[in-house]
Amino acid sequence: MSAFDKIIGYDKIKTELMQISDMIHRPDAYAALGARMPKGLLLDGEPGLGKTLMAMALMEDSGLPCFTVRRCRSEEGFLKTLEETFGKAADAAPSMILLDDMDKFSSDEFSTAEFTAVQGCMDKVWDKPVFVIATVNDADTLPDSLLRCGRFDRQIIVHRPDTEDAEEIIRHYLERQVAAPDIAISDLAMLLVHSSCAELESALNEAAVYAAYDRSSTISAAHFIRAVLTTVHHVSPDISDADKEDQEASARHEAGHIAVMELLAPGSVAFATLCSKRPRDCSGFILRNSRLDMETNVMTLLAGKSACELHYGKVAIGCGDDLSKAAAQIRRRVETLGSNGILGVNVSGRYDGSDIGKMERETILRAELERYLFKTKELLAANRDLVQELADALLKKQTLLHSDIQSICGRYRAVPAA
Repeated sequence: MSAFDKIIGYDKIKTELMQISDMIHRPDAYAALGARMPKGLLLDGEPGLGKTLMAMALMEDSGLPCFTVRRCRSEEGFLKTLEETFGKAADAAPSMILLDDMDKFSSDEFSTAEFTAVQGCMDKVWDKPVFVIATVNDADTLPDSLLRCGRFDRQIIVHRPDTEDAEEIIRHYLERQVAAPDIAISDLAMLLVHSSCAELESALNEAAVYAAYDRSSTISAAHFIRAVLTTVHHVSPDISDADKEDQEASARHEAGHIAVMELLAPGSVAFATLCSKRPRDCSGFILRNSRLDMETNVMTLLAGKSACELHYGKVAIGCGDDLSKAAAQIRRRVETLGSNGILGVNVSGRYDGSDIGKMERETILRAELERYLFKTKELLAANRDLVQELADALLKKQTLLHSDIQSICGRYRAVPAA
């Protein structure tokens, strides 16, 4: 088993890591073409994505003496440890050093002493075969001088796993669990879309805990759904104490969101759920698995309000957050393009901070918001049966998986999901 087999998914990143390892193991092949070994590798990405695991896999596969530095001492003690570690690595060269969570080396955002020390240590071993790996949660917090070529020649951005990687990670963890056949891995990946690797592992483990507590012989779809809602989204799946009318209104609101997104961008809804954020409360949300164009995004945001107003025949309250997000989307476009390109006119040409410019932008914004509300209601009115079926399904199942949504929406749209 290769050390890189410990990294599940992330094939492109593994390829880059294996290339670096190959340079270590076959230096003559690269030297013959005039290629030199990079001096350093920076793995940049938010916490919980496995950056340290990737670094450790490279270190293990290299077979070189390896040293690790983490900030766990006061500034004076840490700087001494840093210098000593680089000295040991130089004596043991060829070798590797891992600077784990390097952006956390400084405990004070205004202090650069630690980063200056890292630069100095790297420069001291520049002519020695000492390869430096650093993991950071946010490279933007580091000084540019530390990130320049000659220090970190290779920089890899580690993103949250995409659907394909998530399926591979889930399949790996399920090898140790007994999952019921009532949920597909593809639906699980959609439930956990946009989650970090750590969140994936935690949610799958929690599902197993719930199943064991229930004395179930397998982990069911209900266990997985509960684990995702509580662990990743921090909401309760229990809406039993909520008023029935509130449940119905929430179901219709979310059904409106689903219908518009699936009609305009088929296959985009990862899952939809009714949940509780506080006692006797019923709310809900949908999660998308792909980017939407500006118009689809705005109409989706307005769809909950529109669906409720069409059904109940009165202004829907409690939609302020959706309205604010929709307005923000329109405002950004107005401020980028002016009115030209939206309404087809350019009134004054003033789109700076002037009072006239602000007034024009707000006028355009309100007109555009009303126009999108009308378009959204028109679309939903033409698809009342779809909204009703989605609302009924939400009330019955409480959480609609990706496959549930595609099964319902596929009967109402002309364009199939990608």
